[in-house]
Amino acid sequence: MGSRALVWTGSAAVLLTGDAALSAASNVHARLLRPGDTAWTSLPTLQLPAGHPMERLTAVAAGDHVWVWSKWSLTTVTARNNTGEATSFDSTFGIDVFRLDPQAHQWQPVDLNLASGQGMSQPWWTGTQILIPAGPPWWGPTGRGPAPGACTASPSTPPPAAPPPCHTDRSTTSNRTTCGPAVC
Repeated sequence: MGSRALVWTGSAAVLLTGDAALSAASNVHARLLRPGDTAWTSLPTLQLPAGHPMERLTAVAAGDHVWVWSKWSLTTVTARNNTGEATSFDSTFGIDVFRLDPQAHQWQPVDLNLASGQGMSQPWWTGTQILIPAGPPWWGPTGRGPAPGACTASPSTPPPAAPPPCHTDRSTTSNRTTCGPAVC
């Protein structure tokens, strides 16, 4: 089943679900249930940015708002050998952040800059602020980065004199790994 989250705002439950059962989602559906209600109320659907298919969803209620982190990845084959086997890939991945106001029925993108290459664990609402614990870097659905030794995978590692067969460019919340003809 697709990615989903259930959060409590203090006055209502909000259920968030991705729209794909077996592949990456392009929308997040939201439903609201208040105590005493007998049915879920549909809230606006969040249309995710083009080229950012959601693989995992993380959410937390902070006061009357619901914050959503959409972990996404997109891999395309850039070259094939003469038997049709993929020999080169271009992968892009990152975390998009959105805020839902269930009362106003409105989604807003949030410009939240995680540290370069940072992943995240389940966020917590303290009653006054959202805490975002660091987690393993988000490398896409496999949870793994490029093959060890084949790519520059650590922000603290200085770049080599000659480009390796793979390299990772970690911009703010979007990471791009490019692998050449070598198997990565």
